[in-house]
Amino acid sequence: MRQDGISVIICCYNSSARLTPTLEHLFKQVVAKNLNWEIIIVNNNSTDGTSTKAQRLYDLSDTSVPFRIIQEPNPGLSNARQAGFDASRFEIALMVDDDNWLSPNYLSGIRNSFASNTEIGMVGGLGIPEVEKPVPDWFEKYASCFATGPQTANGEAGFTEDMYGAGLALKLSVLDTLKGSGFKSLLSDRTGSSLMSGGDTELCFAFRMTGFKLYYNPKISFKHELPSERINWQYLRRLFYGFGLTKARIDIYTSCEYNKPMPKNGRLPFWFNRSYFLWKKSLTLRWLLIKSKFKPLEGNDDLLKALAKSGQINGIVSMRKMYIDHYKQVYNLKARLQQ
Repeated sequence: MRQDGISVIICCYNSSARLTPTLEHLFKQVVAKNLNWEIIIVNNNSTDGTSTKAQRLYDLSDTSVPFRIIQEPNPGLSNARQAGFDASRFEIALMVDDDNWLSPNYLSGIRNSFASNTEIGMVGGLGIPEVEKPVPDWFEKYASCFATGPQTANGEAGFTEDMYGAGLALKLSVLDTLKGSGFKSLLSDRTGSSLMSGGDTELCFAFRMTGFKLYYNPKISFKHELPSERINWQYLRRLFYGFGLTKARIDIYTSCEYNKPMPKNGRLPFWFNRSYFLWKKSLTLRWLLIKSKFKPLEGNDDLLKALAKSGQINGIVSMRKMYIDHYKQVYNLKARLQQ
């Protein structure tokens, strides 16, 4: 039985160079004496002395908050987060990336947000980009792709349907309910050099299936350190292709949410019909993929759309043998949760 409190989970893969400000901001949290919390470092196959660096930073601090380092040998952000969830002593798990610098009131704001409404299953704050130099003209438009910017349409506090995983807190009891009802992630999230993501979005869909709500609180914030090599057009292109790979799976949740009929294989397999439809729909954009091999086309929104659509088609093809089974998995999960 988990206790009332917050487990802060920091998943690390070769994070030694990034951890100092992340942990220093955590050590400076201003919390009430009756707020129990802990810090869990998940070392996900690091080879740069991440664990040693984390322990040294803690030993040199003047904090008394419980601190643990656990090992997760299986690569991938989702695997690391799950290891953190399993190790958590407290009901609320707060996911902090190794480059997130929390505002001093972050933990208190998380606690107060959950306490304000028992229907809230997730709480997120405002990500603020911390950059080394002026950002490109296109950055503000795509700030959310880098886990920064408001998480509601008007930027004000309120309920929303999707939130980025950085700085996101969730009730582990809800996650337990999902797993008990057969929830299994369709996504591996980022592994190695792959920018396939979406584990956060999948969790948001799953939590909403349970009837719990997602709440955005802009009064709590974190700086998201973004080195220059990440704020460039090539990286954004890779992100959008990864978004497409993710969408191939997230569309299964969308279909279920809108109560569309369970797809079936006909004369041709459903995966083929779906991918062909998307390919035909994106024909007018696909010439940009060829053109982009010779010109950067920086700032071209249609190129990003083409990359995302290409990723989506490839994502469907890659799981063609399991496509219908994935639909059944999600539809059956929803049915069990509604019983």
